[in-house]
Parts: sequence; C-alpha cells; structure tokens
Amino acid sequence: KENPKAVSYLAIAFLFQTGLRSGEVVALETTDYDTENRTLSINKSECRGFEFVGEGEMKFSGVFVGAPKKNSSKRVIKLSDEACDILDMVIQANKDNGVSDGNYIFVYDNHRIQANCLDKRITRICNNLGLLKRSPHKIRKTVLSELVNCSVNERICDLSSIREYAGHVDESTLL
Repeated sequence: KENPKAVSYLAIAFLFQTGLRSGEVVALETTDYDTENRTLSINKSECRGFEFVGEGEMKFSGVFVGAPKKNSSKRVIKLSDEACDILDMVIQANKDNGVSDGNYIFVYDNHRIQANCLDKRITRICNNLGLLKRSPHKIRKTVLSELVNCSVNERICDLSSIREYAGHVDESTLL
C-alpha cells in the first residue's frame, strides 16, 4: 500500500514462486485465482500483434491479452502459500489504493503491467546489484529445474506432472 510501484517487484517474486511465463503473470485476473482451493487458472497470455503492410512485410501493431499459443499452456496449477500471499497482498493493495484495470491482478497506475516491464525491472535490479542480466525466462527455467530436482514443491515431482504444471507438450522440454 505504501509503494504502488512495488507491484512489479511482487510480480517478479511471483515469477520466482511459480515459474510461470511473464506473459501469463501479467495477464492474470482475479477470476483466475481460486482462494479456497489455492489454485490458479492459466488460460491467457500477453501477446504481441503484427499486421501485414506489404508483400512479406510485417509491422508491430501492439500488445494485447489473448489465448496462449498452445492448448497445453491452458492449465490449473496449485499455488504455494508464498504465492498465495503475494496474490492476496497485490489484490488487497489494489483495493486499498483504488487501482484497477478490469480484473487484472498486476496493475500500476490503473493499467495492467506488461511483460516487458518485468524484463526491464529485472535488468535494473541485476545492474544495481552488479549481477549478469537475467530474464523472466531464466527465472522460469530455474524454477522448473528445481521442480525436476524436487526442491521447490514436493507435491509435483514426477516429470509428467511438472510438464503439465509448466504448460509443456513434451517432457523433453524440461530436461
């Protein structure tokens, strides 16, 4: 509540807790979060639009929230206590600060934050700490590797469950 800009930091913490794609995180809506069952429905993602402007030529037309590229990306995941705490904190801060952009969870200045905002924030954090640049995708890979090693969530240790959790079609993508 004290610092509404902290929403991007909380989104990054949520990336570390869940291993979701950054486009999936910024597309989350309150209706995707089942507080009773502590689950999250992943059914959309931030997308980049392009349009044809000539023969073989495309132009960027904007960012929007839409269906994920693959059906396997649609899934329901079980959340850790820490991940639920982050969502609860952001949703409550949005209410307390009168911030909203429809039902989106990660909102700043009445606009849904975008995936590139998370990437820029992570780059800034790494630079400030003198670390090599990291990306949301690198965070995702780290979380999924830890799941494979059964270090993050003891309930999801077999490769098939991890594949479903990650929204992958093939288990070999995890290895």
